[in-house]
Amino acid sequence: MPPQLPECDEVFKEFFDRWYSEDDRQRRRYTGTRPDAETWGRPGSSVETLCELTDAGQREVAAQIDKMLESTAGDWPAFLNVSGDIDIAWVDEFDKHFDAAAVHALMNRSEPSEFSNEFLVLACEFGATLGHTLLSLAEGTAWLFDWPYWESAVYDPASGYRINVFHWAIKKFSDYGIEDGYRAKLLKCVELVREGWSE
Repeated sequence: MPPQLPECDEVFKEFFDRWYSEDDRQRRRYTGTRPDAETWGRPGSSVETLCELTDAGQREVAAQIDKMLESTAGDWPAFLNVSGDIDIAWVDEFDKHFDAAAVHALMNRSEPSEFSNEFLVLACEFGATLGHTLLSLAEGTAWLFDWPYWESAVYDPASGYRINVFHWAIKKFSDYGIEDGYRAKLLKCVELVREGWSE
């Protein structure tokens, strides 16, 4: 029988909440993980009008997300059957590799008080990869940068929805999301973007 994983908000509190400043924590709408997607702006609102970061802040976050994608490209081929450009096949391989037993082992060897712990790094790599893949598949979407960088989301201007891909990644490593099937989840999200979130 596979090990029982903690709830997603417990995972968030253990590995992520400690890294927020008090100001960052107070301006969050949630005490734990965000919904998979949420209304953020009026339909037609541009990402530029919604981002709360300065231009310099946006550049810093964009650079950090790029760094996580570079880490993904360097790290994942060592333990997954992936090659070439990062795409939905990388998402699928990662999702299949990290079953409940593998996630449990990852948590046990990761020290939450160390910012560079393996769990936090892999979760952020997965979040960046989910965002990168969604942007490549869902025309018209864009990064909505936020701080810390894992509060960044993919934004759909046509509908005003933000898609919280880094929080998808955190949920993957929990009882809530371990069985979600992230390839299908991504493709469903692309379908919803194309159809205007009519479902």
